Amino acid sequence: MDVKQNFTMKKIILFCAVIICGTLTSHAQVKIDWGGKIGGGLSEYSKLDPGSQISVNYKTFFAYKAGLATRITYDYGIFSMFFLETGLLYDKKGSKTERNMGSLAGAKIIAEVIYSAHYLTVPVHIGVNLGWIYVNTGLGLSLHLSNSKEMKSLGAGEFGPKTSVKYNAFNPSFDAGFGFNFSKKISLGLELSLGLSRVFAAESSTSKIEAFAIVFRYFY
Repeated sequence: MDVKQNFTMKKIILFCAVIICGTLTSHAQVKIDWGGKIGGGLSEYSKLDPGSQISVNYKTFFAYKAGLATRITYDYGIFSMFFLETGLLYDKKGSKTERNMGSLAGAKIIAEVIYSAHYLTVPVHIGVNLGWIYVNTGLGLSLHLSNSKEMKSLGAGEFGPKTSVKYNAFNPSFDAGFGFNFSKKISLGLELSLGLSRVFAAESSTSKIEAFAIVFRYFY
């Protein structure tokens, strides 16, 4: 192919691209839906890596989230299946473990340690609506607000006062989920969140947050 033919081919490709883009933008409509979401489930701090200085067997903890949600849909033919979702959520996550506190009169004293942390989370998810089913994935950007650490003697009530632990200020996560669209406004789904950075500020700990929740969404 000589230079002239190559130049002509480039003009044809450019012309087709302009026509396609013009057609999409002239008939397309960006739709923004506002609403809210609320959900509850379980969270757990992952077990520490073998190379860590500490080994803790964490257990599940009740977690919940609630807040505002925004969904942006590019409404054009098949593209109306896809959406971008974000918002601002309050998240409570944590975990539990047990600690041997020694013995008293020959009996072991086992304390339950409860870690509870509060976050503000901005999810950035992309998804697709397949009729009455939706699938989404993306990132969650969480800012740590506060936390508490409580120790209870198993079978004997409260063991000690609540204290706080040094947490990392930011805790990003990889999120994925699926659910059911009961209508254009109402959906119910399951969301999984896997922490991408360690929970505690101490470098000796490599635990990350793992959580899932059943989430109700409403858009108006």
